Amino acid sequence: MEPNVCEISNELEFCLAGIDAEEIISRAGDLSLVPEINVRDVVEMNISRKQDISSLNQALYDDVLSLRGLVESLGGFIYGGSSVLENTSILEPRRYRTTSLSNACARGFLDITSQQIVLGINNESYAFQLYETLRKLNPVFLALTASSPYSCVGTELQAHGSLSRRISTYSQLCRFFPPSLWRDAPQLSSLSDYQNRLQSVSEEVIQRLTDGALDANWSELTKERTRFGATHSYWPFTVLEPHQVYWFIRPRPDHCTLDQQGESLLSLELRVPDLPTTIERMTMINSLVLGLSYYCADHLSLPPMPLQGTYSELQTVARDGFDAVFGAQPLWKTAETLTRVACRGLEERGYHDEVERLAFIDTILTQGSDAEILLRQNFTSVDNLRSYLVRRLRGEEGQ
Repeated sequence: MEPNVCEISNELEFCLAGIDAEEIISRAGDLSLVPEINVRDVVEMNISRKQDISSLNQALYDDVLSLRGLVESLGGFIYGGSSVLENTSILEPRRYRTTSLSNACARGFLDITSQQIVLGINNESYAFQLYETLRKLNPVFLALTASSPYSCVGTELQAHGSLSRRISTYSQLCRFFPPSLWRDAPQLSSLSDYQNRLQSVSEEVIQRLTDGALDANWSELTKERTRFGATHSYWPFTVLEPHQVYWFIRPRPDHCTLDQQGESLLSLELRVPDLPTTIERMTMINSLVLGLSYYCADHLSLPPMPLQGTYSELQTVARDGFDAVFGAQPLWKTAETLTRVACRGLEERGYHDEVERLAFIDTILTQGSDAEILLRQNFTSVDNLRSYLVRRLRGEEGQ
């Protein structure tokens, strides 16, 4: 079987105002909506298992418009950007295993959001070749989508001096976890490598828990829960589940063991993008990632790039954006090269409309990322920024 990306999904975490996520989810109809750790202000929309990039982006466009229409018909507002502009200090986080293992983790996820791209791969060798490629390119994906230069502290708007606050937020929300759980996605060449690393990370977490080094919520960890008719608790456990590791790109073999209907052997989940503020930017990052993935499948590898995808690189890009320099080359130059490669990957598969979406990358390189556009507005209040983001998600890219 020729190596290929045979199924593609998105997970998009949108912020809400004036209405609770629970009400939106209860009225979702055909939309696939699920609650997030912040059960009041954030709703996750899933676009699942599309066969190609054109189908994914069309579904994204249609579903975001439908979700926006639903929210506004009920008197609420919806917006992108990766900061929740509400006071989350009184909220109780939704508890999963990781948000029960660490209260800092639970609270840290209350006010950040992201766009995730999930690639279903039919070939193990290609899957880990693509993993290594995308892992190193994470700084470019972050620079293109950076949209969180502000946060809401109480009721006040605060600028952080960075273009994406999610990267520094991770260092705080994961501070009790071992760095192996979140900081640098490791080099991996096979499912066996991955399974060994997952077990090693799990053992480090268990050791910290039993040593009392985690700020755990023991009542949540030991609470009996029912799922699919079976009773279980989050503790004890011997190995974390794949989605409980916070690398900015992570293998997901569990996607395919849960559902054997598709062609995928495993999935790769790209988690580094901020959630952009417009549909145009959301579909752009999808097209870039898929163009590069198609090129890798058809040409075995990309041209050499001066990036390693380390957490340190992500910190630099979160602060400096495309002005960051790696290997004596500014990041904007690397982005231009990758765009040409992705265009070829899409063209050779016949996705000409998706090539046109990548022309928008030049607009970002010349006019600025979401974050730079927001900072030029010099917002001083939460309400004004939120209103601006609501308008941008309605399609007012030029506003």
